[in-house]
Amino acid sequence: MLLSILAISASLAHTPVDTEVRVQGADSFSMAAEAVVDASLDDVAELLGDCEATAAWFPQIVHTERVGTACVGQSAMPWPLKARSWSLTSEVEASDAGLVRHFAYVDGSGNLDDVQGRWVLSTEGTQTRVRWEARIDLGLQVQSSIVGWGTRQVVDQVMPALEAELRRRDRMADAVAGL
Repeated sequence: MLLSILAISASLAHTPVDTEVRVQGADSFSMAAEAVVDASLDDVAELLGDCEATAAWFPQIVHTERVGTACVGQSAMPWPLKARSWSLTSEVEASDAGLVRHFAYVDGSGNLDDVQGRWVLSTEGTQTRVRWEARIDLGLQVQSSIVGWGTRQVVDQVMPALEAELRRRDRMADAVAGL
């Protein structure tokens, strides 16, 4: 299984990905990933705003749906931990360089204590620089080495998975245009 994940990750990564992981105790961590992807800023922004599609490409997210203005979802956790459920709100703002999509946990909406983060998008020629930052409080005590390992599994896969989904959408659009 681990070999499969490594092989898939290696085959998806077309651009270098910079990642950061910081474990902050037994229940909280922050992470970031950044890469330049071969897609327009508009295409990346559209994908990131598509709540229902998130579970199809974002690592460890097994279910998402739009409920009102929130994106409601569930993230898989390694045994013996229970899946984490959540609702996130988001807002988009223009920046000098592009767009920023902030997201935040809706208090009491699941079994996490908190989630805060953002996607920062900027244009670089015909490509888009994408930076994802998140701080998560799991709402339960877990050994920091396990939190670090699990977080690393996600953060290393986010950008390759995003890029793979953007390529899949491009192929679908090309196929429809060819009809």
